[in-house]
Formats: sequence, structure tokens, C-alpha cells
Amino acid sequence: MRSTDYIGNHPVERKRSVVVAVDDLPLVDDMAKKRLMLLAGPRWTPNPPVDAGISKYADWGNGFVKIACEDFPEPSQNLKWISDTVDKLVEKANVRVFFFFW
Repeated sequence: MRSTDYIGNHPVERKRSVVVAVDDLPLVDDMAKKRLMLLAGPRWTPNPPVDAGISKYADWGNGFVKIACEDFPEPSQNLKWISDTVDKLVEKANVRVFFFFW
């Protein structure tokens, strides 16, 4: 989790961002990891973001997802929204898809 604090009142103070390795998420299989990467869209990157505080030589094979939010007035609300969004991404990625052909 990343936050920035300023002396006084600054609009960016409420912004929060989270970088999570795809390999660290509770995904059921490799197909779920691929679905999560697709669902994350441009928020997924194969290498850690420069501002993530993670070494560019980190050994996570499936990349990283970075999500940021500054929509709510309180920083904790923005962090909660990010957490809920990551939970929803994992839930949707873990859904088993079956195709039936008649």
C-alpha cells in the first residue's frame, strides 16, 4: 500500500494505491491467473511498477496488479474500495467456465 502525506491540506492525501503480485493472490489455477490478468486490463504489468517499492528483479512470474483510488474523502474509504475491488477480481477470476455444445 502506498500513501502520501503532506503538511496541511492537500487533495492527493486521500489517494491510496496498492500493488499486489498475481502469484500472491488466492487463485485456484493457472487459468484463473490468466483471467485475472485479462480482467485487470491496463492495471496489470509483467514487471513491478517503479513506484511500488519492489525490486525490478523480484521473482514473480505472473506480474503485478496496481490499483489506485482517490474518489472518496477519507483515505481509509479509498483503501477499502481497492481491497473490495481486488476481492472482486479474484472472485471473478476463480469462476469456472463451462461450455456446453448441443
